[in-house]
Amino acid sequence: VIGHLDSLGARTPVTVLAAFFHDAIYDPTRADNEERSADLAAESLAGTLGVDDVVAIVRATSGHQLPHDAPAGCAAFLDADLAILGSEQATYDWYADAITAEYAHVPAPEFRQRRAMVMTGFLDRPRLYFTEAGRDRWETRARHNLVREIERLTATSR
Repeated sequence: VIGHLDSLGARTPVTVLAAFFHDAIYDPTRADNEERSADLAAESLAGTLGVDDVVAIVRATSGHQLPHDAPAGCAAFLDADLAILGSEQATYDWYADAITAEYAHVPAPEFRQRRAMVMTGFLDRPRLYFTEAGRDRWETRARHNLVREIERLTATSR
């Protein structure tokens, strides 16, 4: 994420701290990882200048929607966090396989259905990336990768 923040010109102390905290608590069996990570950031950074912005950015990763009152750097952070969707095909396929392995505790048919729903939700957005640089860099390839993954997920479930 930090490398992508650099490429988007959005590396600041707030976005770097958000990068360190955004997956600080991660358990694929839970649905509240982002909130728990945001709480950890709030606790750990209490009294630090910019803590509220760090917490807001971490919380925004939950749905990857840009809040109307998003702090500076949030749009670029969300783009950096989803940059993997716009990666080269081999890298994306490695990522998709890693996600599948990570959720091995979910029965395969259920995983494929839920993953396809999440990917379709991204694909249905008018735009995946919030910054012009993110759209220019990753949007087209991300849409291609999402279509391929959805096709693979739904073909496997037939």
